[in-house]
Amino acid sequence: MGSISDLEFSALALVSTWSGLFLFWYGPHAARMALLPLSLLLFMVPAPECVLNAVVQFLQQGSTVLSCDLFRVLGVPALQDGTVIVLPRLTLQVLPECSGIRSSISLLILTLVVGSLYLRSGWNKILLVLMIVPLVLVKNAIRIVTLSLLALYVNPDFLNGPLHRHGGILFFLIALAMLIPIVMVMRWFERRGEAPFGEKGFTQVNGPGA
Repeated sequence: MGSISDLEFSALALVSTWSGLFLFWYGPHAARMALLPLSLLLFMVPAPECVLNAVVQFLQQGSTVLSCDLFRVLGVPALQDGTVIVLPRLTLQVLPECSGIRSSISLLILTLVVGSLYLRSGWNKILLVLMIVPLVLVKNAIRIVTLSLLALYVNPDFLNGPLHRHGGILFFLIALAMLIPIVMVMRWFERRGEAPFGEKGFTQVNGPGA
């Protein structure tokens, strides 16, 4: 068994032990109430390499396609060859490091927490989690296009500058800014689906002899 498999097994055993101790100490009712926090412990377990590589490859390809589309919308000629984007005076490749896998996991965890806190419908929670995929691809495309345009029209050093190496938090906040109105719209639809007494449709019933 390789070292990665040992790490996966050890992390899974640790999470199982903590969850089992929580269930033993606090009981089934508390465990059901704490299902989400206990489930988030699974993110401590490293994903199998084959699964991780497949996700990274999907994010690379999707980000490349969406970046080319965004370039064309902005009037910049762009050609795609795999994960390579050819621009006027600039050719760049979307590497696995540019897939945004770490920020995608962070955004997924945040979305699970937000959905649990602010949404009641199970289907809405599932839909919100599925929205992570387009949000991550849009966020990656905005990052690629922004850095490329700055390198083309301002300074080529932007491709290797601080914004490239440490600007992930900025584009993560952009994805978060797109997520917030989605949650607000879902909450609005959930409230519209309710018809509590005392609001619309309220009818007072008088008692006998009234």
